[in-house]
Amino acid sequence: MARESTPLLPEKTGLQANLQAGKSTARQKWADTTANLKDGQGFAVNIISEAFVENANSTAVDAPPEFDEWALSGLTKEKCVQIRAKRVKESAFSMECELYESIDITHPVTGEHNITLILAHVKYFHVRKDMLTSRGAVDLTKFKPVARVGDISYARAGDTYRIPVPSWAMEGKIQEALKTHSRITIK
Repeated sequence: MARESTPLLPEKTGLQANLQAGKSTARQKWADTTANLKDGQGFAVNIISEAFVENANSTAVDAPPEFDEWALSGLTKEKCVQIRAKRVKESAFSMECELYESIDITHPVTGEHNITLILAHVKYFHVRKDMLTSRGAVDLTKFKPVARVGDISYARAGDTYRIPVPSWAMEGKIQEALKTHSRITIK
């Protein structure tokens, strides 16, 4: 059964993608990723969920540049709306991106090029409807996103909680609470 996704246009959200293609243990893999991001086809940022983290991890294999990691992953390619690159069909949240700028960063002491900062325009969002709250926000308890945090480590998005944004009318109370290290109640 196909799950329906809700398109979100970036003009309505004001979001942009800032990505880093950093040095990996396999220097060739790093170069391949950076080259793919710069190839002019656009790229999809697919947020990984716990349900398919092993599949996504398999794409980190130190394969030669001509090898297509999609076949190894068991994940499904899906056409994008605004870009030529494909996205991961299993991902409950994907962003179609177009390269804005890439900046090679060098280490200030060694002079070694060790990371490329990728700035992108988000052209289109895909969000599965079953991942949304009644207010239209992504429900992390359903989505269960994970992130690669370096080396071979991944992290789960933990418990979430809400903190109301204070209003300027409460500025005096906020300053007083900060001075006395006490809590304020925002309604």
